[in-house]
Amino acid sequence: MSSRATILVVDDEFGPREAFRMLFKDCYRVITAGSGKEALNIIDCEGDGIDLVLLDIRMPEDDGITVLQKIKSINPEIEVAMVTAYASVETARDALKYGAIDYLIKPFDRADAEEIVRRGIARRCEQRDSRITLQRLQLVNSALLGNVEQACYEDIRADAVITTDIDGLVITMNKVAEELTGWSLEDAAGRGIDEVFNIVSGKTGRQCRDIPEKIRKAGCIVGLTSLTVLVSKDGSRRTIADSGTTVCGKDGTIIGIVIVFRDITEKMIMEEELAKARKLESLGILAGGIAHDFNNILMAVLGNISLAKREVMTGTDLYIKLFEAEKAVVRAKELTQQLLTFSKGGTPVKNTASVKDLIMDSAGFALRGSNVSCDYDISEGLWPVEVDEGQISQVISNLVINADQAMPDGGTIRISAANISVGPSCIDGSIVEGKYVKISVSDKGIGMPEDHLLRIFDPYFTTKESGSGLGLSIVYSIVKRHDGLITVESKQGKGTTFHIYLPASQRELKVEDKPAAEFLALETGRVLVMDDEQAVRDVVGRILEHLGWEVGYAEEGTRAIEAYQAAMDCGRPFDVVIMDLTIPGGMGGKEAVERLREVHPDVMVIVSSGYSNDPVMADYEQYGFNGVINKPYRIEEMIEVLHKVTHQ
Repeated sequence: MSSRATILVVDDEFGPREAFRMLFKDCYRVITAGSGKEALNIIDCEGDGIDLVLLDIRMPEDDGITVLQKIKSINPEIEVAMVTAYASVETARDALKYGAIDYLIKPFDRADAEEIVRRGIARRCEQRDSRITLQRLQLVNSALLGNVEQACYEDIRADAVITTDIDGLVITMNKVAEELTGWSLEDAAGRGIDEVFNIVSGKTGRQCRDIPEKIRKAGCIVGLTSLTVLVSKDGSRRTIADSGTTVCGKDGTIIGIVIVFRDITEKMIMEEELAKARKLESLGILAGGIAHDFNNILMAVLGNISLAKREVMTGTDLYIKLFEAEKAVVRAKELTQQLLTFSKGGTPVKNTASVKDLIMDSAGFALRGSNVSCDYDISEGLWPVEVDEGQISQVISNLVINADQAMPDGGTIRISAANISVGPSCIDGSIVEGKYVKISVSDKGIGMPEDHLLRIFDPYFTTKESGSGLGLSIVYSIVKRHDGLITVESKQGKGTTFHIYLPASQRELKVEDKPAAEFLALETGRVLVMDDEQAVRDVVGRILEHLGWEVGYAEEGTRAIEAYQAAMDCGRPFDVVIMDLTIPGGMGGKEAVERLREVHPDVMVIVSSGYSNDPVMADYEQYGFNGVINKPYRIEEMIEVLHKVTHQ
């Protein structure tokens, strides 16, 4: 039998059966049946092997409620969730009276289905655990009565077992109990169970006392406290699962108690990490939507600031204020990438960039208002790198902030950058042979112990009281996606140094001798702007008109295609189309560019989006676009992308 939990999907239609199978096949063993009769046969053959049944409530030959009742009569522990499309919700609710745990309406929502299955499997596991615990306690009881402890303990040797007399004084304990409590049987015998089996509530921290009395009053199997923590003789703590019950003599009188428990510390840690991962995934989905909406708002702000800057004389107080406001908006955009990068993949949108500029801008911004300064040692003639400038800026910022926090009394962070060549045997083969730019960020702060260095990049690992433990995980994730390497060295009381290796680019870093804005100011043409947000259309239109372009507008893909065709028909075609990638409730840029190219293969299209982690933005040419621009953007970025696509 498979070690994975088993789901039986019962539906007379192939489509829903296959949909459930595809959804859950990677996590569970999935069996399908086309009728209630077939399902019952499978349950008979599988015995206790079925954990959860997803049962269609209405099938041509079977009534789902009747099938549910038959399943429960065969094995009441099997969990059943009803699935309904044509039957009323009231009918589905009625099924709850006969033991169904929940109902799902077709077409089902994936998140709802996953939650129902997760809950059903968890309940099934709890039932099994309770049954196994009962069997173990009965086994121990029989062992005590028959004085054949060793033979019986062979079947429960993975669990710790302690028995006491009627007064709660320890009589026996097995080797596992000795190891977990820190007490030997020789030392524990005759002592009170509260002293040897020292447990506290994991929720309240209160010690559980009078264990024998609690078990006697319950008169059945009982858990001893909420989320039990065992405090051993040496003070170490373990999370345990425990159960206790009374031991009765042959005449039925209580002669003692027995406690069976096991160490579940690692299990709890794994479950907590899984819960954190699920939360992070949910936050990632939420952040994606927030990023799109937030970046659209920032687009209106940043676009208007960029326009205002061009109407103010350079060097004036007003120009400087606008310049600082513009930089702050760009930083606000980068904040939305922190969670997206870690949880959703954050595929880099790479450009050839200068490491020196990235370091100076990022470090300077990160240390504003701090009592820590930066000392730069950046070699001349640094090779350019092919990077996502926003993400690498995020890496530098996070490392600088960490260094700043490591020196609460102030100090100096040293940032160096140099060209290096990595040979076949360098750095344990962690990166491929080639040319790299090495960036080092050093502080003279509190440092870290050696055991922390092994976990420093693990998600949620942090030594800060208010830290999330995501900063260095994000840094590691970004560097790896750039085919680079990050290492760390640290000594307590002497400081920490992070080393980043980024592959050098084969391309030359182009420096425009003449500002692109002046060049493009002479251009004329027509641009079609497709975006569902009125504020974005307005500000992009003002930017383009300022640059001398005539602008047309469309709210979504279908209208953009119609507008483009109408312009062709009247002899005034658009030279460039700027398309938003995501249009809620309408045709987005990915589909629109495909349809547009079917009719007009030579169309020049720029993709724009607030979802900067979308794969289309990283590899736009493969999706039929000629250029890419991430929202929000400055007027200079619009000039650059227009210059690129109109000179291809």
